[in-house]
Amino acid sequence: MKILLVDDDSFVRDMYAVKFTEAGHTVESMGNGTQAIEFLTKNTVDVILLDMVMPGMSGVEVLTKITTDKLEGTPKCIV
Repeated sequence: MKILLVDDDSFVRDMYAVKFTEAGHTVESMGNGTQAIEFLTKNTVDVILLDMVMPGMSGVEVLTKITTDKLEGTPKCIV
């Protein structure tokens, strides 16, 4: 499974990335919503693990943009 982690806290991103990678998943990590949106315009993932409270573009704004723009890389599961 290809997972996109979006969190402004690098410790949290790294912790999840290590655990999911050890479990056999492919992981992409982004430090903010703008990077995630840009990534999803060119790539697909199966799941997005999205922080709701981030500076700049909040998780809610990211989620709104993903669903309104119907980005190509939008998965069926966003957590």
